[in-house]
Amino acid sequence: MTRVVCYAPVAGWLSDLSKVPDAAFAGGMIGDGVAIDPVEPLICAPFDGVVIGLPASKHAVTVRSDAGIELLIHVGLETVSLAGAGFFAHVAEGARVRKGDPLLTLDFDILVGGATSLMSPIVVVGGGHSVSVISPERAVKSGEAILTVDTDHTAAAITTASTASRKMRARLPHGLHARPAARIRSCARGFDARTIIWLGDRPADATSIVAMMGLGVSDGDELHLSASGPQAEQALEALTSLIAAGLEQDDHETQPPPPPLAAHAIPAEEGERILTGIMAAPGLTSGRAVRWREAEIAPAHNGRGPAHEREALRQALVTVRSRLRKKSVSGPLQQQAIFEAHLGFLDDPGILDQAYREINEGRSAGMAWRSATRAIADVFRATGDARTSERAADLLDLERQVLTELTSEMPVVSQELPPGSILIADDLLPSQLIGLEDGMIGGFCTSAGGATSHVAILANAMDLPALVAMGPALNDVPDGAQVVLDASAGLLVVHPSPRRSAAVVKATAAATATAALAHTLAQEPCRTADDIRIEVFVNLGDVTKTAQAVASGAEGCGLLRTEFLFLERRSPPSEDEQLAQYQAIADALDGRPLIVRTLDAGGDKPLPYLPSPPEENPALGLRGVR
Repeated sequence: MTRVVCYAPVAGWLSDLSKVPDAAFAGGMIGDGVAIDPVEPLICAPFDGVVIGLPASKHAVTVRSDAGIELLIHVGLETVSLAGAGFFAHVAEGARVRKGDPLLTLDFDILVGGATSLMSPIVVVGGGHSVSVISPERAVKSGEAILTVDTDHTAAAITTASTASRKMRARLPHGLHARPAARIRSCARGFDARTIIWLGDRPADATSIVAMMGLGVSDGDELHLSASGPQAEQALEALTSLIAAGLEQDDHETQPPPPPLAAHAIPAEEGERILTGIMAAPGLTSGRAVRWREAEIAPAHNGRGPAHEREALRQALVTVRSRLRKKSVSGPLQQQAIFEAHLGFLDDPGILDQAYREINEGRSAGMAWRSATRAIADVFRATGDARTSERAADLLDLERQVLTELTSEMPVVSQELPPGSILIADDLLPSQLIGLEDGMIGGFCTSAGGATSHVAILANAMDLPALVAMGPALNDVPDGAQVVLDASAGLLVVHPSPRRSAAVVKATAAATATAALAHTLAQEPCRTADDIRIEVFVNLGDVTKTAQAVASGAEGCGLLRTEFLFLERRSPPSEDEQLAQYQAIADALDGRPLIVRTLDAGGDKPLPYLPSPPEENPALGLRGVR
């Protein structure tokens, strides 16, 4: 370990970072550190090093020490909108500085009128293994010690090795939400390099899903990618190719559906009450309303010593991680993608660092984990972006799963669920929905949630009619009441009339008969009305879907995507491993044709163990057999 002391870049009042009136900084999503409310206009170098970041707006400067610590000095909040007014730079990017050298001079008259706050976060954004604040909540002079940062010796080696940077426009129709961020993370972790994504002056480590989501990237935003390390060029080439190719191409999320019909557009019959919501998954069903009530797990507040609690959290994470890995390679593709994103959250340094920091302060593992996940969930909600806000539920899901392991308590569900129940809840978590037995519920309605939430995506994959965002009116639905859920129309009918109930029974019976007939006919040869033979083949990505495809009438595999064996690993599969996988798929097809595609790697599917040189158009360059 190397310990670096960071000195106050400006005189003022030193505060804990949590006091900063900005959710991303206060929640630690940018990094660990402190904040200073400045009383002098001169910003100085916090240690000997090199200026590695100075945006055109000059409202922030990043300095890297000789030991590899990267420290961001962000002067005030919302100061980027001043476009450089109120700032005078004494240095340029690449300049060598010594502790105390002038970096910026501030014009307080301009800044006070344009900033929402002059409280200035001073944050370790790279190279730090652990950060300790020296006596916060005090007045400091410029040059006083304020932080100590421990770093591995390898950090300096990485920062002095090859460095590279790129700029590009984001192709992210829905922003940088959990699953695109998970794809970036998976790619970045395959290279011996440290990669940072910048949106303006705000950085995010490319291995942290939480940090990347906290940037608030929108479609078309300009991103600045920088990397340092032996494979810096290869890492940037792979990441820029991945982002340019479109991170949403395998995303099963859809645009929110149109608003449902107003309640008055469907007249209520005598005794009925009609509620409206947003369709999460289409369908029509009826049953008894059953309210979902699950007792919250309450972890102990204080721990039994940091060493004991760290080990307890580590073991709980190992167990949950193993369970999620199994779910991420089985079940519907939507389920696999969701739990792959959950795996990314589970390993996220932004969450883990905060949890271990709280353990070191005396908290139990459970309380520390709860505090860390809820702090990040609050940051997601504060972004104002609907899709990012919906990811807060994923963090609460992980909180629940880890607490279950730590306390050995199963969350208690306080009601029975007769088959075909219509579940009524404030909200549902993905693991709660998947944990229900097949046929236990016929659909669900939630007061909160959104059409692009992960539980809504799962409902679609499971063919469960569902309405979300129904508001507080849903709380008035009595337990056990007969209801009709017409999710396709955005309606829940409470106490339906006999006429409506009979019509629903008839419609659902017809739909069931149609599905049964389709399943029966699925094994028959496919012919058009004028007797032209059409072969129906399936595309496969692994063995898990093969039996289901055959049962649904697939006459063979038209395309086996062999890259499933090669991606997201640090070494290539052996010939024996490939043979075993391909043979298992062939066996499951039971003599039906199997067409195996040669490896499609490169472009948007980089392989860490097979680096490619930089190319203008990697999708059409050195890719696949080329």
